[in-house]
This record gives sequence, structure tokens and C-alpha cells, in this order.
Amino acid sequence: MKITRDGTTELGPYYTGIADSVSPCDPNAKMKCCSFTPYSYKETFKWALKMLILPGGIAVAIIILLIFELYDNVVIRILTSVFSTITTFLIYLYSREKLLKEYHRIRNYEILEPGKEHELNIIKNPMLSIGFVGDIMMMNEHELVFDTPIKEFFKAVPLIIGNLEGIMPEQNNKFAKQSHIEKILEQLASLLKYNNKWLLCTSNNHSVDFGNKKFFESTKKTQNPKDEIKEKFNAFGRYDVPKVFVEKKLCISTATEWSNQKCWDCTSQFEDSKLDSYYCCDDDVKFNILYPHWGFENERYTRRKIQKKAEELLTCKSQEIPEDKKKKWDLIFGHHPHTRQPVIAVEDMLKKPDGTRLLDNQNKEIIVKKLVAFSGGNFTSGAKWVRRKKHIHGIIMRCKIGPLDKNSDYYALGKLRWENTWNVKDGKKKTVEIGIGIATRTRIYILLIGIATLIIALLPRILELFP
Repeated sequence: MKITRDGTTELGPYYTGIADSVSPCDPNAKMKCCSFTPYSYKETFKWALKMLILPGGIAVAIIILLIFELYDNVVIRILTSVFSTITTFLIYLYSREKLLKEYHRIRNYEILEPGKEHELNIIKNPMLSIGFVGDIMMMNEHELVFDTPIKEFFKAVPLIIGNLEGIMPEQNNKFAKQSHIEKILEQLASLLKYNNKWLLCTSNNHSVDFGNKKFFESTKKTQNPKDEIKEKFNAFGRYDVPKVFVEKKLCISTATEWSNQKCWDCTSQFEDSKLDSYYCCDDDVKFNILYPHWGFENERYTRRKIQKKAEELLTCKSQEIPEDKKKKWDLIFGHHPHTRQPVIAVEDMLKKPDGTRLLDNQNKEIIVKKLVAFSGGNFTSGAKWVRRKKHIHGIIMRCKIGPLDKNSDYYALGKLRWENTWNVKDGKKKTVEIGIGIATRTRIYILLIGIATLIIALLPRILELFP
């Protein structure tokens, strides 16, 4: 499989042949030493509140309040007031997220369920199979392992696309920054079979946490790793490589909506004017894929404005320009929220360059179904504390692309399948497995802890009955 920067230039020689830092990337640009989120102050405040939404915290607070009712003194009354306030606030945050989830619920699109083979369009002679995963987060000291069903899922997929969050390698791992040890590529390569390859996105909010020069060096090492896995990786997402061509017929573009740093001109960016330039209009290109770093962290729902943006990118419904000038993407697979979000199908009516509807042999309008996965969640995660249970869930997907049966000049998605995944911890090892995750098990643990806490608190009163 030939992957190029512009249809002819292969990525390996291109990255090797240019300077470490070129305009507009200033190698001496100062970077923030610590940054939690890339958002505005208002969105950062919302982000902090979402981190407090832990149902277990509400349960523990309520249990403590019940225990306090057994005692009557000044200290307990003060503590009761404090915990009542905390409990009310936590319940408010939890209820608010539930209401937002309902408000932003997918209403106007077909939601695709996991674990099923979906045929969005009837195609003939599939041109290519493509695989997708979400964020590849740093593993810390954990060893990354892939379960056999994961390997089987991708075994017939020649190209897998994933987001390498942060840079690689960087030994000086600072607070609130993402960096990988070089071994991550060897671990990712263990997922591949036969002639599979990785296409890793390097455009995300952590890309330039360690500066522009480190970002350039990391991209080169991602593209050209050690000899035994040298042909297994390709990288894109730098400002000069926002897209790649696969066999000249398929174009894959990436861009980030966010950065934790002010100086991030050397990454491909999610702006309307730039997205237009990332779209491939070449006559040979039959299919355009967008792999954006967008949305908001820790949200399991997709905001309405993002739903509308996705539909606009796929259909260009609101653009008052000639049909042959519209830049309609064919597939969107997003990342950044670190949580799983819905996978939906969006219908688009095919039209001729003059704007009239395209008809099939039976004089019926040709409607093609396109796809958007709003967030692939986390494919891998080495989180150890608060996020160790929240950020271990993801989505994997594979799909076939080929000429539409009703009009072979147009390429579309054929059969596709997606699955939920999660990271299972076993000592120093983390295994990526297919499955829903640990939500149910977590609630059981919280319940048991609550019961144990209540028994311990009541024990002194019980003992008072026995002199």
C-alpha cells in the first residue's frame, strides 16, 4: 500500500529530507510549563465541574449524612451542614449532566449499534478496508497488550488510523502533559498482522507541549522507527502534512480544534478555511476522510453544534455555492473527548454539477449514507488515579469503501462494524479488550464500600449496648 503526502511524495523521505523546524514553527517559541485544558475560562470551569461528577461521591456523602444523624453535638452539626452543601452540589452536577445528555440526545439521525455488521450502501468491488481507533494515551509504566479478538478484528484491514496523543519520545514527563516512551511503537506494532500499517495522527492539543522542535523530532521518529518495525508506521498532522493519499484514490485529513499552547501553527488546525484546503479535489481521489481532534473532554453526549457541524461537513446543505464546488466529506471519525460518543449515519442526496438530482436506472433519487463517529474514546490509557476508570473505554471500527452500485462514479461506505473496547489492568499489564467496560462493577464496589463504612460507623453505638 502506497501512502504519500501529495500523491507522489512518500512520507519517509519527505520527513527525513527537510529541516527540523521550518516556518511557521518557531523552534524558540516559549511553551506553558503547566496547562490543564485548551479551552476558554468558561469551558475550563465546566471541564473542572465535570471531573467532580462521580456517582460514588454522592453515595458516600449521603451515607455520611445518615451516620451523622446518630450523633448530636456541635462538631457533628457543623459537619452535617458542610456535607449537606457538598451533597447538594454533587447532586446538582450529576443532574445537570443528565439533563444535558437528554438535551443533546441524537434525534434526527440513525444511530448505529456496536457488534453488528452494518451495510450503509451497496458497493461493488471494495477498493479498500480502513480501521479506526481513538486516542492512544501514554501508558506510563504499564505494558500494553492486545487481546486476540482485537487482533482478529483488524487482521484483514491493511490500514489502521489512530491518534497518538502527545509526542514520542520524551523522558521529562511534566505535569498535565502527554508523552510516550519509544516502546509504544513496538507495542502498537504487535497489533498488526501480515501487511497491516498504522497511520498515526500527531495533531492534537498536546502536540507542542514540549515545544515545536520536540514535536518535529517526534513526528520523524514516529514515521521512521527502529528497523524491525520501520515499514509499519506513517505519521500525519504536521502543518505541512495535514493529509495523506492512499493509492491516490483515498484522501485522509486530520486537524485539531484545540491546543494547550498559544504557539501551535505547526499543527494542522480545525478551521473552516484550512479544512477546505485539506479536502482533496484531485480527479483521482474518490473518497475523503476527516479525522478531527474536536469536541469537549469528559462528555459522553455530543453537543448539538457539533452534530450540526458534522452534518454540514458531510452534506454542505447550507452552502449557497454550485454543487461542483462543494467540498463534502465522506466519513468523519473524531477524537479528543476521551469518552465514547454515538456513531451515526447521515443521508446525503447525490446531485449533478448543475444542482439537479442524480437519478438511478429506475428514475429514483440516489441517496448515499455517510458516517460520523463523534468520539473514539481512549484506545489505550495508562491512567492511575481519578481517570483510571473513566478514561479506559474506546471504540474501534472497520469499514469497506468502493464504487456505489447505483453509480460507479461515486465511492461510498459499504459494510462496517464497530465495537466497544476497554483496558483491563493486571498488575503492570494493561490489555485492550472488546467489551462495554467496568461501569456496573464500579457501582457494586461503591455499594460495598458504603455498606462497610456504615457498619464501621455504627459499631461504637452497637458496642454501647454491651457494658
